[in-house]
Amino acid sequence: MPEGHSQSITHSFDRVPRRLPRWQAFALVAVLLLAILFQMRLVRNNWRYAQGYEQEWVADAIVGGHGFSFDPGSAWLGPYGDGTEYSPTAWVDPLYTYAIALVKATYPSYSQLVLILLNLAWIWASALMILVLVGEVADRRVGLYTAAAFLLLFPRAEGVLRYTGNAALAGFLICLTGLLLIHSLRAPPPKRSLLLGLVLGLAILNHAGTTMFAP
Repeated sequence: MPEGHSQSITHSFDRVPRRLPRWQAFALVAVLLLAILFQMRLVRNNWRYAQGYEQEWVADAIVGGHGFSFDPGSAWLGPYGDGTEYSPTAWVDPLYTYAIALVKATYPSYSQLVLILLNLAWIWASALMILVLVGEVADRRVGLYTAAAFLLLFPRAEGVLRYTGNAALAGFLICLTGLLLIHSLRAPPPKRSLLLGLVLGLAILNHAGTTMFAP
């Protein structure tokens, strides 16, 4: 990461209040602990039912040596001939589809558990980006409370964690793109703009809808 950008993020964290009022600190810790406990319970109860749908079907075809394609039972966008062969497709975005394939090839028996834990990792990383982004446009303390509320409320729907497609990573990359864009607009050195383009390119490869955030 470019030195200037690292310093900008460090400066952002320097603006976090050194000490919160005791009751606020207690409430914040309680919220974070509740979020962790609730999310671990969701993982324990739901990881065997996690699904990535189309992305997972294509990932299975990749692991099976059939390339970026749908298997005969999943090729519902037809017509696909007599339905006895794998059908090449561009229906899903490539980045996370290949990531799912890598996880399935590496952990065939526990791939769903690994993928649902990755979802949690992207959600917590997104919370960190929310903290920084809100602090950039409002106040660091507000960012801290917003990130804590996000961690507690966002994964409450079981479907959020059970869906092991590209959505969680998309949220993180969009937040990261926004942060890099803010810093690039303030001081646009070539290295910072290059990093913004790289992250935005990865975000688009992960989810085509990210193109609406392209500057």
